[in-house]
Amino acid sequence: MSKKKTKEDLYQHTWLKNLHYDVWLEWTINNACNLHCAYCWFNLGEDGYLAKESIPEGISSFFYAKGSNKINLALLRKALNRADKVFRISLTGGEPFLLSNIIDVCFEITKKHFFSTNSNLISDKIKDFSERIDPKRVVFINASCHIKELERLNLLKIYINNFYLCKKKGFNIGASEPAYPPILDEVSKYREFFKKIGIGFRFVKFCGKYNGKMYPDAYTKEELEIFGIENDPDIKMFHSKGKLCNAGYNVCVVAPDGSAIPCARISENLGNIFDKINFKKELMKCPHELCGCPLKCYDPYLFDKALVGCGTKPALEKS
Repeated sequence: MSKKKTKEDLYQHTWLKNLHYDVWLEWTINNACNLHCAYCWFNLGEDGYLAKESIPEGISSFFYAKGSNKINLALLRKALNRADKVFRISLTGGEPFLLSNIIDVCFEITKKHFFSTNSNLISDKIKDFSERIDPKRVVFINASCHIKELERLNLLKIYINNFYLCKKKGFNIGASEPAYPPILDEVSKYREFFKKIGIGFRFVKFCGKYNGKMYPDAYTKEELEIFGIENDPDIKMFHSKGKLCNAGYNVCVVAPDGSAIPCARISENLGNIFDKINFKKELMKCPHELCGCPLKCYDPYLFDKALVGCGTKPALEKS
């Protein structure tokens, strides 16, 4: 019987073993986007930013601050240089490449630290990024493919060309497409298309409402198998209360203004990326009955490192 492949096996597990960073900061840099996908829970206003009244119920406004179009590079540089830990900083959004000085920000990060990002890859800044940033300091580029929107706006060719450019430069990059129920009948077509042009392509869970049903919980077994996501570790909420978690220990999430908390559902103040982040000294036990964010699967390297640091058996728990 073949081993089931989890998400990290598919696109970044082999790289993580060869990188040496101490903590992972997931930085939601903005909530602006240059696409208007039908399924996006970011209901954007005319200025391209999330409208306050459209913030999903139950989601903290912590992540939905508009943010600035430009990072204070001097403050960031100072904080990164004096940090006593090596960071993996993942920039996400919105669309990170809408940040006016995104290339300078990436350059500062990769002098000492590691970088990763989620991007729709249609920005004209991609070329400059590929030329200035050292691919050895980039953990992974998740090239978010929103095929219907790219086709509607005639941007698919730009997406593909930028993907090729990054791949040619040596970046660890993969394409991901939301497993949106209306495209179920076209899965084989898109999978074959990307295979033919040499782009590593996978479907990822869709989070949101469609036809009155909430996903990913509403997926049928057959739908999960068609999309090929039945074995993804985050496809269903799992029972987590009382289980060890490295949120706040060597992983945290950061808001547009730089403030940090352990995870999206634990709002304890840990400091600020522009000053200092005060990481916890011990692993926490998850206080929530259900969780959809298995950090031990997203970054098994750091979870294992946390177990070692706290004197726990240094082996990944089996899901």
